[in-house]
Formats: sequence, structure tokens, C-alpha cells
Amino acid sequence: MLKKHKNGFIGIIEHSGFQVNQFRTVEKEVDGYPGFILQFVNSPLAFLARTSVENYFEHDYRYVQFAPSYPKSEYVPSNSWCAIEVVYEGFKGWLSDHVGHYLEEIDIPDLWSQIERHNLFIGDPLVNRSNKGFDKAEKERVVLAIEHFKKLLELEYKPTAEQLETINDRLGYLVESVDRLNKVDWQGVAISTLMSISIALSLDTQKGRDLFNLFKTAFTSAIEFIG
Repeated sequence: MLKKHKNGFIGIIEHSGFQVNQFRTVEKEVDGYPGFILQFVNSPLAFLARTSVENYFEHDYRYVQFAPSYPKSEYVPSNSWCAIEVVYEGFKGWLSDHVGHYLEEIDIPDLWSQIERHNLFIGDPLVNRSNKGFDKAEKERVVLAIEHFKKLLELEYKPTAEQLETINDRLGYLVESVDRLNKVDWQGVAISTLMSISIALSLDTQKGRDLFNLFKTAFTSAIEFIG
């Protein structure tokens, strides 16, 4: 591939919001034709542009897709060649539709794994099931713990007005649930509430863990009534 054609990928990378050092390049023969490969570092994603052995200005391309097992696309165009501008357009689409979604998936915290690693309550509700409801004293202590959690949450995360509206709504529902749900079902609502708050605050994985720990802290005095 001509140097000016290879250099054209740099501008596309930067214009698309990426850094050039997020990619590494390899030049080698692929299926009988000289290939220029751009790999997104520390990932299975790569983009291949090939050049005809007869004409520096004839190309095709294929790429590794963001999909289960990371399959390779078919060559584009099929059984023919195209101009470098067509390859550039394919590269732009790959950055947006595949690398972009790959990074989005990496950045989103896995809330379910956080829940599994951070058991909210002393007893596992799936093992030690109890259909008992809260008595009056328990309800009062749980409501106080929720209020304490809200204050800690506001101090720690300083939510915006919009975020605080969501938090108040979710915690209000959790308080209301104390009167009508048994302890096991209420635990499920508590977990759902924390997930909703974590999403509303756009927390990363570590801060999501901290949120669960903050909830535990608030409930230290009430935990014995919940298990």
C-alpha cells in the first residue's frame, strides 16, 4: 500500500475521536495479496486493507466484527477492487459500529457481577428463605437506615437535581415496599434499587462497588432484622 494511503488512516482515527497509539499496524501478505492491518490494541478487533498486485490504486477490505466469537466479515467489494476512498469509508464505519460498541461494553460496569461479589445481607436469601414480613420495630429501623443511606449517598456522589429525583423515587419505592413485602422479596427490590441508582449516577465498576458498600454501611445497625 502506498504511504499516502496508509497515512490517510491516521486522520480518520483522530477525527473519529480515537488516538493513533490505540492501534498497531502490520503489513503482510493475506490470501495472496499485500495487506495493511490496523489492530485495536489489547482487543481481537482488526481492520485489513489489501492492495492489488497489479495496481496500487485498487483495494478491498475486511474486518473483525464486534459479535460473538468475533467473526471476520467478507471482503468488500466481493470479487473486485475499489478505490482507497471506499476503504476509508468502510474503516470509518468499523470504528463507529464495532470498535465503538466494543469500548462501550468494556466501560459499562457489570452490575450483576457486583451483586454476586457483594452480598448485601448476612444470609443468602436464595438459601435461607423466609416469608416473614417486617414487624413494626423492624420497619422503623429499615426506614431510618434508608434515610441514612440517602444522606451518605448525597455526600459521596453529589448527585445533580435530575439524578436526585431518580434516587428519591427509587428509595421512596423501597420504603413503601417495607409495608407490603416479605423480607426475601424486599431484598430483591433493594438490589434492583441499587442497580437503578448506579445507572442513574453513571458509576463505573469501582464506584458501583462503593455504592453497594455504602448501602451495607447504612444498614449495619438494621442488618440483623433483614437476614
